[in-house]
Amino acid sequence: MVDPGPSLTIQVPQFTGAFGQSLDVGESGEYPELNLKMTGGTVATVTIGKSGIAVNITEEAIKYSRFDIFNAAINEAMKALARWKERKAVKMFYESAKTIKSTFSGVAVDGTNNGGLSLNDILEVALEFMENGFNMDTIIMHPLAYPIFAMNGTMRSFFWASLGDKGSLFTWPQVSGGQPELYKTLGKVKPLNGENITSFEVPTGIIGKPLRLILSPAVPFNKSDKATDIIVLDSENLGYLITAERPVTDEFTDPMRDITHFKVRERYGMAPKYDGSAIGILKGVKAVQTFDPMPFYSINIDKK
Repeated sequence: MVDPGPSLTIQVPQFTGAFGQSLDVGESGEYPELNLKMTGGTVATVTIGKSGIAVNITEEAIKYSRFDIFNAAINEAMKALARWKERKAVKMFYESAKTIKSTFSGVAVDGTNNGGLSLNDILEVALEFMENGFNMDTIIMHPLAYPIFAMNGTMRSFFWASLGDKGSLFTWPQVSGGQPELYKTLGKVKPLNGENITSFEVPTGIIGKPLRLILSPAVPFNKSDKATDIIVLDSENLGYLITAERPVTDEFTDPMRDITHFKVRERYGMAPKYDGSAIGILKGVKAVQTFDPMPFYSINIDKK
C-alpha cells in the first residue's frame, strides 16, 4: 500500500536505456547506463481514485434474519468492488494498448476465410511481442469466446496431448476463482456470484513458457455475430496497481426510518508500463469453428 500524500497522482519512473545495445565495457570505458528519472524521462502517472458501494439494511431484516446478514452483505459488497476493479483494468488495457491484429487466418470447412483464430495467428502475435522485447504469456477473453480453442483442431490437439494433465479437456487442475469441486473435475468454467475471473493454463511449449488464459466478462462479445476481442499481454511488464487505501467500512443508522447503512470503499489507481507496449488487442475475432489455412480441394464426381 502506498500513501499518495496530499496529491491524487503518483508518478512512477520507468527504466530507459541499456535495452538492445551492447553491454560490453572496454578498458577505461564507460558502463552502459540504465536510467531512472522522475523528469526528462518516461514516467507512468497513476491517478488515485475512490470506489465504493453502500448497503442499506432494514430493522426487520436484521431482527428476523436467521443468519449473519451483515457478513453476507459485506461479502457481496466486496465481490461487487472486485468486479468493478476487473472492468477498470480491462478499460485501462483498451485505453493504452494498440490493435496488433484485426484479420485472422482461420478458414471454414470449405476453405474460405471466416475470420476465426488459428495457431498461425497466435504464433505471429507471440513473435511480434518477442521482437519488441516482451514475452506474451497471458490471454484475456470473454468466457463465451473460449470455444475458439476447442473448435480448432490444431489448438485442441494441445489439450489431447496432455493426457488428462494440465490443459486437458478432461481436467483443469489449475482452475481458479472459487469453482465447485464438481466443475474442477469436469473441467467446466462457470462464473459464480455474477462475474469473476476464472483462469487455467495451456500446456507449455509453443512460446517457451505457460500461456495463461483468463476468462473475463468485461471483454466485449457480440452474441449475434460471435465477434469478440482478445487481449494479449506480458504479465511481467503489464502495469502498476497502486493501493492508497484497502477496503474499509463505515456504519451509521437512520433512526427515522429504522435503517442501518454501511458503506465499503477503497482507493487505488492503475497505469500501464511502457505506455502499454506490453499489451495488444486482437480485434474482431470470430468465435466459430475454424481450420488451419491449408490447401483445400473440391472434388466433383461426374455421374454418368
